[in-house]
Amino acid sequence: MEIAGSSLFAGVDFGGTKVAAVIADAGGNLAAEGVIPTLSQDGPVQAVERTCRLLDDLCREHSLKILAIGIGLPGVGRSRTLSGWRPSISGWESPTRSPSARYAMWS
Repeated sequence: MEIAGSSLFAGVDFGGTKVAAVIADAGGNLAAEGVIPTLSQDGPVQAVERTCRLLDDLCREHSLKILAIGIGLPGVGRSRTLSGWRPSISGWESPTRSPSARYAMWS
């Protein structure tokens, strides 16, 4: 099976104790995966930055290129705007409002 040449997608699950990341093709065939501690006590920016490094490392190690990323965050909120955001991790009240987190997520 040739995954490296396929359109690949990353999925990231931010949890209270760990961040799990996978890279797979549209058929769900796994190309790479990794887990790092969330370190939620240190805030969301460092977790987002370290997650970006994890994805970069996985792509380099396996010669992959990601087309899109899906992110799961703990808590309850409305899609797209995160209005009504109720995080289950202390300090993550507004993870996408920090300029540093936004840059790390989209650069």
